[in-house]
Amino acid sequence: MKFNSNKFLLIILLVAFSGVESYAQCYKTVGSRGGSSAFSLEIGAGMPILISPTNDSKFGDNKKVELGLRYLPEGTNFGLRGYYSFAGLSDSGAEPSDHGNKLKIHRVELQGIYMLDDLLGVSDGSIFELESYIGLGAGLGKSSRNDATNKMIATTIGLRPRFLIDDNRLHAYFDTSYGMLFNQRFGYAGESIPDTGSNSGSMLHFSVGLSYRL
Repeated sequence: MKFNSNKFLLIILLVAFSGVESYAQCYKTVGSRGGSSAFSLEIGAGMPILISPTNDSKFGDNKKVELGLRYLPEGTNFGLRGYYSFAGLSDSGAEPSDHGNKLKIHRVELQGIYMLDDLLGVSDGSIFELESYIGLGAGLGKSSRNDATNKMIATTIGLRPRFLIDDNRLHAYFDTSYGMLFNQRFGYAGESIPDTGSNSGSMLHFSVGLSYRL
């Protein structure tokens, strides 16, 4: 069965926006972020915006899905997230001979979280919370042109606004982050990049998703 990332992204968008639109009907206990556990399950989808080594792809060329397990104890601003994403990247601005070729990237990171609510004066009873994070991990790149696997170091820094939408547990999030991949040996059309000893790639990530506090 073929995975349709466009439909998945549309479903996530519809659920997230419908939830935020009806936020006024949600009740949240003052002093509580909802749920009885420090763990939250997260799922989302989005579109990477390529910066380097090439940045001539068009809107819709690139898609990703992401999963996370967040740990944030009640009453603290510090937490951790185990993060995984899969991105399918292509470059429609590449040479005609490269059209249809892709680069697939699996990314795994451990991210440190710092909540900015206290710094910004957001009350405990608000449906809104703002999370900042920084991550370090590994990436595996796979070109559609050959069987080689590109092993990379992955880093990310980002902001994630979250909105309570149901049951003191379910949140919608909107994520913006900047990520780098060190030792990147393939371009986004799957072409090999000469090893200069300092190869790297960078991109912006925009995604939306749902987070459920256990």
